Amino acid sequence: MTTKITPKAKYPVKLVGKINWAYESGETIFDVVVKRAFLRVKGELVLQFEDKGYEYNASLRRIRGSHYEGQFSGYHGQKASPVKASCRLCQDEDGYLLFGNWFEDGYECRWWAELNGVRHLPDEGSISR
Repeated sequence: MTTKITPKAKYPVKLVGKINWAYESGETIFDVVVKRAFLRVKGELVLQFEDKGYEYNASLRRIRGSHYEGQFSGYHGQKASPVKASCRLCQDEDGYLLFGNWFEDGYECRWWAELNGVRHLPDEGSISR
């Protein structure tokens, strides 16, 4: 699996897939649906998903090469759960793989997401002419 983004890619790249977490305690959370994700030209990676009633709009910035970092919060109504995340982005002909560290509510875990490029996101409506 290579880590280079193809120079011919049109930005933003629209992505969908699944995100997973593995905690040191042995607890795992698998296959949370990533509703929308974008890879933008200026080195920004955005993932939108919901887990256990919390809505996440994760935004990570490329810091060097294929490494991304960001700080954001998950929201359950007015309650915020601050997150600090980092990852490495790898790409091949089958899609994108993100893997790295996730810090939330005093817990550290490993996370990974498998994403695939799509022409249209599931919630994008059709254009009538």
